Formats: sequence, structure tokens, C-alpha cells
Amino acid sequence: MLASSKYAPLSISTWGDALYAVFDFAHDAGCFAIELTKFIKDGEENWKSRGLYYEVTSASDGKKIQVPLNIRIGLHSGPVFLHYNPVVRQLGFTGAHVSRAARIEPVTRAGEVYASEEFAAMAELGSEIRRRKAGGAVPEEGFQCEYAGSMNLAKGFPGQYRIYRVIPKRSLDIEELAKAIHEIYCAKAEANGESPSTNTAMRPWAELSEDFKDANRAQAADIPNKLNRLGYELAPSHGLNPAKLQFTESEIEDLAILEHERWMDERARNGWIYGPLKDSLRKHHHLLIPWSQLPEVEREKDRDAVRNLPVLIKKAGFQLRKLS
Repeated sequence: MLASSKYAPLSISTWGDALYAVFDFAHDAGCFAIELTKFIKDGEENWKSRGLYYEVTSASDGKKIQVPLNIRIGLHSGPVFLHYNPVVRQLGFTGAHVSRAARIEPVTRAGEVYASEEFAAMAELGSEIRRRKAGGAVPEEGFQCEYAGSMNLAKGFPGQYRIYRVIPKRSLDIEELAKAIHEIYCAKAEANGESPSTNTAMRPWAELSEDFKDANRAQAADIPNKLNRLGYELAPSHGLNPAKLQFTESEIEDLAILEHERWMDERARNGWIYGPLKDSLRKHHHLLIPWSQLPEVEREKDRDAVRNLPVLIKKAGFQLRKLS
């Protein structure tokens, strides 16, 4: 793994029963930590076959359960000093900050990566520098730091420290959510007695025109905006189950109106204008009208776009977090 990873450490050595690695950049340390935990997790069966496991007794039936090799990783950023170790004849690193990661690691959950606030700050600074160098484009990041809370560190390390959980960077899969939105739409339309002969949008995703697909993609991409108006944001892990998200009738109505306005803006950007009858070739649409003039059956479709948020968020694999 060290030979194949582009985030390999500058130096790596043993420290008691642990590995101690030094990196030039917080970004490299975070990415390598994520790679290493995945490598260990993916190799569970291999570790068992090599005897790298311990056994616990099941409380339900008394049987032995093999628990495979797992690791905890602690990360910290700070100045270090290069020195030469004459015993092992190797260069090493030392300094007041060296032991911080070693004190974070024991309080980390098995299979996870925890980091100090200093590390999280350096990782964010590095991300901002890369963003500016890219002319404002968002750089591809392999991880993100999620606040885990203030806690005591191991071995009586004095004080409490703000600790962050380092997790793989995740983003909404717009394409898959767009397909899910289309499937939900088709199921509702069929329940209302519509058919492909009366509604040209009721066809498999692969047969949809790019224009129809883009409309679904735009709705999927707007999910974070709707959540923001409700006072929530997406959380990759450790948050509120989306199934517990509840709306008031006024929230549904307000967001439905905004959904209709968003759809009209999206249609207008793609060259559609109002026409008394829908004409896809001429890009005329009879529903490009204010909410107050919209038929009730069409208003209900926009309300459904709001009600379906928990299903879509769960499908995307996200949790929710209250905005502070």
C-alpha cells in the first residue's frame, strides 16, 4: 500500500504497538488515513485466515465470534524537528506536538480516524489554497472533518480538546437521485390513472429525452437548498435519520411554491416559454404560469417534491444535521 499510494508518508516507523507516520501536508495525512482504514476493512477475511483476529463469546448463544484486525488512527498538525537516531541509523522526527496524535488514537473508535482541531484547520486551509489556485473551482477532496465533540485524551493528557472525525468526502449522486425522482413521479402518475399514451414523461429513464432528464437532475441538485430553508444540512454520518424529518403544512406549501418557481426558471433557461398547449418541439409549456393560476393537481406534484425529500435523502445515504 505504501508503494502504491500517492499520499504515502514522508517517514514511517514503529512506536510501541503503533505506527508513527509523518507527512508534509494535512491533506496527504487525511487521505492516507482513509485509504489505510479502507484497506484494513476490505481485508477482513484475509486477516482472519492469517490468524489476525481475537474471539469474543456471543451473549445470545455462547458461540465464539471472530473479530478481525482493526485499527484506530489519530491525526494532529504541528511543528516537528528532524533528528538522527544513531541506534537504528535512521532519520526521525520529534517535538512537543509529536505525542498529541498518540493521545488521540486511544480515544478513537475502532476502524475510525479522529483528528485534532489544529489538523482540521490545516486541512481546511490547504483546501482553500487549492481552491484559489484552481480559480475558484472546488478541488476534489478525499476526506472531510466532522466535529465529534470535546473530550479528554489518553494517559491523563491535561485538558479537554475539540476532536474531529475524519471521514471520506461524499457528495450527492445527482444522476441516481434524478432517476429516483423520475421513478417516484411515474409511480404517482400511474396511481392517478395516467399512462405513457397520455403522459409522454412516463417512460423508462433510458428512453427519456435529455431535456426531461435535465429537469429531474435540476430538482435533485436543489435538495440541499430546500433543506437549508428548513434549517437543516446534509450530514455524511452521525445525524438525524431523514425518516424523522417532519414538515408543517405551511412549510410544504412554501417550499412547493419555491419548487414551482425553480422549475419555471430552469425551463426558461433552457428556452421554454408559455404556450396554451405543451409542445416539446417548439418548447411551449402551459404550466409556465404563476402559482396562483396553477391547477390544484399540478400544485400537488410540487408538494410531493417536498414530501419525498426524506426518501431521496435516505436513498443517497445521508443523515441530517440542524444548522446552528
